Amino acid sequence: MKLLGLFLCALIGFNVQAQAETPLYLGAHFQWATPLAPDEFKDDAGNATGFGVLGGYKFNNRWAAELGFDRFKFDDIDMTHSLTSLGAVYRFSEGFIVPYARLALGLGENEFDADGVETKKTFAGHIGAGAEFNFAPVTLYAGARVNFVGDTAGLDDASSLNLLVGLIIPSFGNGDAKSSSSTAAASENKAASVAQALAPQDSDNDGITDDKDKCPSSAAGVKVNAYGCAEKEKAVVKINVEFSAGKTTVEPQYEAEIEKLAEFMKEHKTTTVEIAGHTDNTGSAKLNTTLSQKRAQAVADVLVKKYGIESKRVKAKGYGPSKPVGDNNTEEGRKANRRVEAQISA
Repeated sequence: MKLLGLFLCALIGFNVQAQAETPLYLGAHFQWATPLAPDEFKDDAGNATGFGVLGGYKFNNRWAAELGFDRFKFDDIDMTHSLTSLGAVYRFSEGFIVPYARLALGLGENEFDADGVETKKTFAGHIGAGAEFNFAPVTLYAGARVNFVGDTAGLDDASSLNLLVGLIIPSFGNGDAKSSSSTAAASENKAASVAQALAPQDSDNDGITDDKDKCPSSAAGVKVNAYGCAEKEKAVVKINVEFSAGKTTVEPQYEAEIEKLAEFMKEHKTTTVEIAGHTDNTGSAKLNTTLSQKRAQAVADVLVKKYGIESKRVKAKGYGPSKPVGDNNTEEGRKANRRVEAQISA
């Protein structure tokens, strides 16, 4: 019984660290056994007492796997039975009282104190049922099981009925109600936060969500159109179209950007667009202005000729280096300045 005492001390230490319910749990029980079969075993063995310890892992509030060790002694025949097993546990409900069923299989051993009687390991297992009583953070349980052990020392497939009472820490059922409710509340808050983050936002509160708003910084209270811009406000859309040095041809990989603009204009049929070309300040301002005009016109031509936007709704204009958005003294700034934008008006 010293082993059982040491295990109970370990349970107390485990409970101190288990501040919240975890999938893992430990348990221990006292058991009383009486022989069932065969007849010679039933007639001679008498009753037995012993203990068991277990460790479990909860897959959910119904199913769990348990690793167990049971040991009990039949004094009348000086035989001690032990079983190391792996079992499956099913709990039929949740709440204060939880009925359960358990099936376990493993390696059993019958040890005899008498001289000349062979002790050997053999296949063994048990099947049983009972109920758990959840007193957070401890669960008490009581149940019955039928133990089976294979042929050993002349006992053909011996079996016994075992009654047991024990405890589990931390509890499996409701567990710590306060902790569970806190965990549930935290989960709900997290879900709400995720839902809010995923929901379409309207940063300027103009009634048009950001994913559709072409003017996301409209002044408060200003009446806006279907794409979020005020009457005299132009929506500026950057088009990611890059050109080789000194070239004005739109390469195929950039046409998807122009197609997005065309789809928007087809949806909003009263809009017009100015395709504005810009450069950095490297080289002559006059040459840059001419180059930006040709590039803007190239994009406008794709918009009209390939995607069917009426030419009267499309205007191309080159601004050269006159409207920088970045620092022309850095490579990063100059790259930002070499851009094409679509300025949309109703």
